[in-house]
Amino acid sequence: MHDAGITRLDHVFITHFHVDHVGGVPNLVASGVPIGEFIDHGQNREDSDITRHDFAAYLKAIGATPRRIIHPGDTIDLPGLKTIVLTADGEHITAIPGIKPEPNPLCATEPHWDLDDTENPRSAGFLLTYGRFRFLDLGDLTKAKEIPLVCPANLIGSVDLYLVNHHGFNLSNSKAFVDAIHPRVAIMDNGAHKAGSPEAWQTIHESPGLQDLYMLHTAEGSDAAHNSADPLIANLKGSPDGAYLKVSANADGSFSVFNSRTAQTKSYSHK
Repeated sequence: MHDAGITRLDHVFITHFHVDHVGGVPNLVASGVPIGEFIDHGQNREDSDITRHDFAAYLKAIGATPRRIIHPGDTIDLPGLKTIVLTADGEHITAIPGIKPEPNPLCATEPHWDLDDTENPRSAGFLLTYGRFRFLDLGDLTKAKEIPLVCPANLIGSVDLYLVNHHGFNLSNSKAFVDAIHPRVAIMDNGAHKAGSPEAWQTIHESPGLQDLYMLHTAEGSDAAHNSADPLIANLKGSPDGAYLKVSANADGSFSVFNSRTAQTKSYSHK
């Protein structure tokens, strides 16, 4: 935030109440940065002590700061942008204004996926549109909740940039879903020893029309065939951690990705 010159956060969007998604809120609040509101899906739905602890810590930290509980179809007011909530608390949108659902032929061969009872399938997620640029972030949504968004018809349409569901775990990123949203570029926010599953990586990598798959870290539990090329990885094995990927988008649908480790920017033209 300091490097970007940001001094205030109007909205803090919490996808769900796992520690890697909500655990930093007490530190954020303690930093003194003015915050307009916190946005989340409501109650913790996971029967585990650690998640109950993290949810309680979150509520204590935000204190009197406004908190908004969102539902599918809600919008978030961001000047110049259109942001619509697609999923929240296990529910999903049934239509997006201006998007005509198209039949998805991959639904016929997609396996049945059982619903897990963690916070992951409760993830709040959104579609952000800036002119012709479309960005999708569905938190840690799992396969059982991905499929209703694209089967029997694709409710989302195609996107330019896809923040890979669930850090690239194979519990998410079903083929029927990934191929339906048809991303031009994907960013996998995996850890060196978290997610980056070979199965998920392969599904995304071979999605028709994908130009590049970026990774936050080398997936050290995987192999070279299921890691992206070094220029597309922010933090390589053995390198200092803390490098980041920054996306800059234009209203005509073009955008670029900057890798702070390499100090290189790659541009993607509009469709």
